[in-house]
Formats: sequence, structure tokens, C-alpha cells
Amino acid sequence: MALRGSGINKIQFTRQILAGRGMSNNKQLKRLTENQALSATKEKTKEYIAEFINHPITKDIKAGPKSENGNSAGCLGSSRGNLYSFIGFDSDPIETIEQEIRNACRLRKTSFKALGKRSVGSNVTWDIQWQMSYPTVEDLKRLPEAKLPRQPGSWIDRIEKNITGLGYYFYAKRGFDQSQSGNAIQLDKKFQSGRFKKKSYFTGIIKKVFGKITFA
Repeated sequence: MALRGSGINKIQFTRQILAGRGMSNNKQLKRLTENQALSATKEKTKEYIAEFINHPITKDIKAGPKSENGNSAGCLGSSRGNLYSFIGFDSDPIETIEQEIRNACRLRKTSFKALGKRSVGSNVTWDIQWQMSYPTVEDLKRLPEAKLPRQPGSWIDRIEKNITGLGYYFYAKRGFDQSQSGNAIQLDKKFQSGRFKKKSYFTGIIKKVFGKITFA
């Protein structure tokens, strides 16, 4: 599915130009700031992706089903195993989500506002605002790759709330033929104590990169 970002990052400029007639001012203002706005969008996209790729949750999933170090974020507490096999992935979702983020971050539109009175032939200071769209948690959790394999909901969302079943999770590096991820199964009876430890994930990433979320 094509992801459309509903979050808005505002990119603002102030420029002074000679006032003209009709829409010529808007065209000139757009031309003066478009390249800078595109550059700012690319930088924010890079920052968003870097925060995602370097996040401990992402690294734990990238470590795969056989990893004995795939719990660096601490979601599984002291339980043996890794986040990949606990969630129950049958393939790595990270690369696809990264590409969806990259595609959904884009420059959308501009608005122009004269700061003061306009008169033909005089210099007028303008406030120029571009809008960059980016995917929020609500956008991302609708991706097929974000679905929990064996429970309702999205793992992107539930990482920050709770994923049940840790007490029934049994990991073995040698693997299991009947396992979806290959290296872990869910037992019928609870065999260990401990609860899933929720962690900040995309909510924290987006807040760090964009600040408070605003919507179009």
C-alpha cells in the first residue's frame, strides 16, 4: 500500500522582494525558497530514517530470530530469546517500513503572507511557509508489515503499550519446525514469569525529529 503521511512539518522563510501586480509575487517567492525547502525536507527525512534505523527496537528486530542479543531494548525483561521471534515475524519488516517512510516524506504546498502593507514598486517582507508531510504512528501502523503476526493490532503501536504472551514464549537457538519465526514457539501453559516491558518507539522518534505533531 502507498503510505500517505498525515503529519505536517512547517518550513518557514522570511523574504523581502519588490512588490508587483497579481500573482507574480507568489511565483517569485516560490522560486526563491523552493530549493531550500526541498533541501530541508531531505534533511528531515534523513534524520527520521536515521532515528528509526538506529533505535534499539529496530536493531533488535534486525538481529533476526536466531540472535541471542536481540533484546537490547529490554522489552523481554530477563527472558531468554529475542524480539523478532517473540513477535513472530516470518520476514524482516524493517527495510519495507524504511522505504515507506522515505516515500511518504515529501514537500506538499506553500502559503504566502505579506508582513505589512503592499504597494507596487515598494519592498515588501513576506512570510513564506512550506509544508512537509511525514508518516505518523497512526499512518505507519496501517502498513501490512506493521501487523502483529499472531495477535490483533500493530506491533509498531503495541511496542509502546503491551504485547501479551511473554510467559508462554519459549526460545531455542536450534529452532522448531512448527515455528513461524523458526526459533520460538508459544506453549499452551505458562512456564515463565515476567511481563513485556513497553518502550517508546515511533512516538519518541517523531517527537525528537519533528517536535509536536500538527496535521493538515
